[in-house]
Order: sequence, then C-alpha cells, then structure tokens
Amino acid sequence: MWGLMVYDSIKAIDYLQTRDDIDPRRIATLGMSMGSTMAWWLAALDER
Repeated sequence: MWGLMVYDSIKAIDYLQTRDDIDPRRIATLGMSMGSTMAWWLAALDER
C-alpha cells in the first residue's frame, strides 16, 4: 500500500510538470504526521 501511495505522488509530480502554469523547478513536498513521512520518502525516491 505504501508503495502505491508514493507512486501516486510521483505521478502527481509528473502531471504538474506538464502544466504551463506550474514552474517545474519550484515543486516541493510537505506533510504532517504520516504526510511528513510520505514527503520524506517522495523526496528520497524522486531525484527531481
């Protein structure tokens, strides 16, 4: 389950990078409680 949640977050970044109104160099992740753990994993696994 956790892997699917991280995968969904990575795909969300993929989508955001395709939008013209988003600066792809300024995408960040943030969370509280379990969300902070998700943000930490996402930042560790996604090299963008």
